[in-house]
Amino acid sequence: MKNINPQKSNSLTIDICKFLGAYMVVAIHTTPWNLFGTGAFNTVYLNFIYCAVPCFFMASGYLLAGRMEWPLTAKDNLPKVAHAFFKMLKLYLLWSLAYLPLAIFDYRRSGFGVREAAIRYIKGLIFSGEHYGSWMLWYMISAIYALGIIYLLLKIKVNPWAITALGLVFILCGAALDMLSGTTNDISPAINFIRKLMWATTGNGKVFRGLFYISFGMLLTKIKIPVWADVLITLCGFAGCVAFNKYTGFFVILCAVGLFGIIISVKVPYVSDRKILRRASMIIYFMHLYVYMILVLRFGLHSGKRAFLIVALITTAIAFAYIAICDLIKRKNAVKCKEKA
Repeated sequence: MKNINPQKSNSLTIDICKFLGAYMVVAIHTTPWNLFGTGAFNTVYLNFIYCAVPCFFMASGYLLAGRMEWPLTAKDNLPKVAHAFFKMLKLYLLWSLAYLPLAIFDYRRSGFGVREAAIRYIKGLIFSGEHYGSWMLWYMISAIYALGIIYLLLKIKVNPWAITALGLVFILCGAALDMLSGTTNDISPAINFIRKLMWATTGNGKVFRGLFYISFGMLLTKIKIPVWADVLITLCGFAGCVAFNKYTGFFVILCAVGLFGIIISVKVPYVSDRKILRRASMIIYFMHLYVYMILVLRFGLHSGKRAFLIVALITTAIAFAYIAICDLIKRKNAVKCKEKA
């Protein structure tokens, strides 16, 4: 079996983009800029920042497959996928617990009884990952389902290309359901039933996105797409978003795929194994809504440049302080171990 580790020379590039992507997610929730009105430039800007989470998915798949052997269906790869699955599940449960007070606050404010609140919370926990104040956790539940499906399909020797094809069907169906969710036009009884089922469970098509992006990111450790092709895919995606504004849910897939291809083509060698930017991006991503909800509930600051700057600065300070403390503790423990030895 051949090891398919992605080049270490682009790991830092990925981490830099994940770090910047965390601020793009902050911008999604705080809406700091409406620079270009409702025209083409605004459409490009919005869909550019919407590429952040898809790139997170693809980076996860790319880095996971870099620790695996080719073919991906090899038996030795299954424990690595299982490890990624349980790691994501653990993080999801921990962050869901951290954001539980905001959900309880919202249920009490809305007048829900204990039984109804519990049902709503469990439904959100299992199907959508979204509760009041913790909307970004949909990324984790989508990744959990994706990794679980990838594990099961690799176990029965399903070709990775077939897994990505299945993921493409999922993401296109999810985008179609999202598009139909706001329509009042007559649709077939079957589609209407599926739409109502989505409303009653996942609430939207986000949970269907992870399988395609993660599995495609895994394939990118094996296939090489020319940079010019990635640039062309990206431009076509943004052109489609502008020309067919109602269908941006489909075209943003092209934007994200092309952008991630460009990212991994840039070679910036790592100079440290501390992966500071990768760790910071995760903390900023998961902490920012807590800070944002405090601004909303305590100070009534819902959006704008000020909200963005406050959330970005506070979460950045928390992230780097946490990393510094963890590294200090790690160094002290290492010194103690040497002294005992």
